[in-house]
Amino acid sequence: MSGIVGKVATVAKLAAWAVGEALKTISNLLCKLALNATVPVAGWIKAGADIALSLNEILSCVRAINLVLNLIYEAIAGVVQAKAKIVEVSYTVINIGEAAVRGTGVRA
Repeated sequence: MSGIVGKVATVAKLAAWAVGEALKTISNLLCKLALNATVPVAGWIKAGADIALSLNEILSCVRAINLVLNLIYEAIAGVVQAKAKIVEVSYTVINIGEAAVRGTGVRA
């Protein structure tokens, strides 16, 4: 079980790095757009064109962040479900063992 948890932790760290890189990309694009918008008329026209071109890149970064976060959630949910099944099986084994001991005691 600890191996699975370690792998989920590694995936979470890599996902955090990927989310950070995507946010950095979005931040850089927005800074560039803000800088272009400071120049009257010509800068506004360029900023308007850049917004149209950058919007697709920003949306793809947001989609990638959403995908990564969903994958982390699914991985953690899978570990939790696996642990719950392990606990359930251990209770069943304990109950079978107790029943076998009681059965042996009654027969003796």
